Amino acid sequence: MSPENRYRLPNGQVGILTMGPSMDHQIIDRLFTVCARAAETLGVDEGFRRELAAVQARLPKPTLGRDGQIQEWSEDYDEPEPGHRHISQRFALHPRR
Repeated sequence: MSPENRYRLPNGQVGILTMGPSMDHQIIDRLFTVCARAAETLGVDEGFRRELAAVQARLPKPTLGRDGQIQEWSEDYDEPEPGHRHISQRFALHPRR
């Protein structure tokens, strides 16, 4: 679920749960990146790095919605509060180090 927002289904029902919101995928992608980088730096776990890369390649990438926004959900749902300011779907844009 998104920590900040809800979505509206075509039938009008409002929901909060989805199969992996954008922020979840972005956090997992970052975790896999830093784990693989650490293993490479240490010169260990070649097999594990390959596994991470294979799974990482299957993670959904950030996508743009019909209004040009970075989608927060796996589908481009309508939002019950279109003016609501939230940033969780922009996690991947944060300059993590």
